[in-house]
Parts: sequence; C-alpha cells; structure tokens
Amino acid sequence: MKKSNKTIMDLIAYVALVVVAVLIILTGLEAVGVYIFGSTVKNLLDTIKNVSILIVVGYASFNYMKNGGKAIKIIYWVAVAIFIVGTILLWIK
Repeated sequence: MKKSNKTIMDLIAYVALVVVAVLIILTGLEAVGVYIFGSTVKNLLDTIKNVSILIVVGYASFNYMKNGGKAIKIIYWVAVAIFIVGTILLWIK
C-alpha cells in the first residue's frame, strides 16, 4: 500500500474508532434513561461509523478477495451489498 493510501486508511480507521466510542457511551447513557442527542444525530454517527468501517475493512478484504476463488468473490460482494443496504435502512423508519 502506498504511503498516501495508508495515511488515508489510518485516518478513516481512527474516525471509525472515535465514532464507535461515542456511540457506545451514548448507548450506555440511553440504557439508564439519559438522552443527549436525537435519533437523527445517532443515525448520522451510525452512518459515519458504517461507511468508515466499510472503507477500511472493505479495502483490506478486497486485496484478499481478488486472489480468491469465485465463491469468495461472491461472498465478498454479497456482504458489501448487505452492509450498504443496512446502512441505508438506518434512515428509513
């Protein structure tokens, strides 16, 4: 991986980590009845998390997938599609 790509992937992974940490705190507070943000903000954070994870994990697993067999390639693209649809469905209620 080129240095510039590595730096971008590192940044996206860092953003995902921070957003997941914030979401864990918000979920814990909601469990005890403390609501800080509305559902729109939480959905936005979930979307940022999902897109960041998809980019980082998708990129890393793409390198594995492209050298694999047909079944691995099909499973990869089905998993990516499910991930994208699941992220879009966060906004549809």
